[in-house]
Amino acid sequence: HYEGSLDIARRLVVLDSSSAEAQRDVSASLNRLGDLLSIHGDLAGARPFYEEGLQINQRLAAQDPRSAEAQRNFSVSLNKVGDILRTQGDLAGARARYEQSLRIRERLAAADPSSAEAQRDVGVSLERLSDVLVAQGDIAAARTRFEERLHISERLAAADPNSASLQRDVSVSLTRLGDVLRAQGDLAGAQIGRAHVST
Repeated sequence: HYEGSLDIARRLVVLDSSSAEAQRDVSASLNRLGDLLSIHGDLAGARPFYEEGLQINQRLAAQDPRSAEAQRNFSVSLNKVGDILRTQGDLAGARARYEQSLRIRERLAAADPSSAEAQRDVGVSLERLSDVLVAQGDIAAARTRFEERLHISERLAAADPNSASLQRDVSVSLTRLGDVLRAQGDLAGAQIGRAHVST
């Protein structure tokens, strides 16, 4: 079904190559195929789909730099390629994609500070980047990023205390930061974070 959808989307782009909507549809179909292959563990097969989707979204973002949707789609594609590279062991490549995604999302959040989605997107990118930093052994930098992630999570959860997903974000952020503190030998700091999770 996804391959059929992709074929149709490609044909529509041929009919109207100037249509940003048609190109977005191709990118969306590529990402769905990449996701499907990733779920089944075929990272090598998923990577070309994600990379083609990234090229499309990068081009659309460049063509319409004021479009928050185009910029966000670009950041999503960067994260998807980064995820593949990280899993394949290319930590430097993954870090570069995550850092670029984070810069885009920080700009979007600054442009619309009232958007909880934009703020949460920044947190997601911070977490991905932190994971790579830990894998690279840069624990101090990872701690800084995890702390930024925690501050965002706490702020969003305080603004919407009835959101279970936002409360969970705080719990996860505290746990991840605790792991980093423990890796640095700060057992007391790690314990405080974990105690905060359990309360």
